[in-house]
Amino acid sequence: MNGPPNGGPRSVQSDRVLYSLWDVLPYERFSVRVSRHNLHRLLEVLDAITPEQLRRLQDGMAEQHRAFVWQPELGGLAYNHTLTSLHHRLLNMWTAIF
Repeated sequence: MNGPPNGGPRSVQSDRVLYSLWDVLPYERFSVRVSRHNLHRLLEVLDAITPEQLRRLQDGMAEQHRAFVWQPELGGLAYNHTLTSLHHRLLNMWTAIF
């Protein structure tokens, strides 16, 4: 996952790979997903983002940026979201067992 630290949209390339906190965060609100098959078109895909879409992606990143900050004294939620994600996985494992 790539993206500028100033809250710009992230570009995600992850065919069949689950990225961190995928089950907790609404990545579609702050990232652009590009398949490996279309990676050669990344610049074209990013250039096609309209100013309105860019604003929505930036707003989404502004809403979710604390999810990537670990320090709680800075308002970080990464630890909390990690525990939530692990809890989801545990529940899924229990469901498969019982």
